[in-house]
Amino acid sequence: MSNDERIQTWVEAARRGDEQGFLSIYRFYSGKVRGVLRQMLGAEGLDDSVQEVFLRVWKGLSSLREPSAFSSWIYRTTWNVAMDSRKSAALRRTQADEFIQQAQLGRREHSPEKAMDA
Repeated sequence: MSNDERIQTWVEAARRGDEQGFLSIYRFYSGKVRGVLRQMLGAEGLDDSVQEVFLRVWKGLSSLREPSAFSSWIYRTTWNVAMDSRKSAALRRTQADEFIQQAQLGRREHSPEKAMDA
């Protein structure tokens, strides 16, 4: 049996709720998914991102139209998780920068020099 046939068998089994089928998918793809995410995101939060990919895969298996396209689908899911993670990180950095600017502005407005001017 070829890899493609095996993957299709696992996908069909997992779609029926077979945990062993999903575990086979995980074992086959987890290293590949981890490698792609490491390249895109680095090591920080890597385990959480891998977990997110496989959570989305588990939840989305029923909507997968063509089990033969699973490999492309899981890589697209991996890409989406990486992009979502990057967007979240950028938003957190922006919010942190804004907080720091507000704190610095507040410190200047309430500095001892300002109190002396009043």
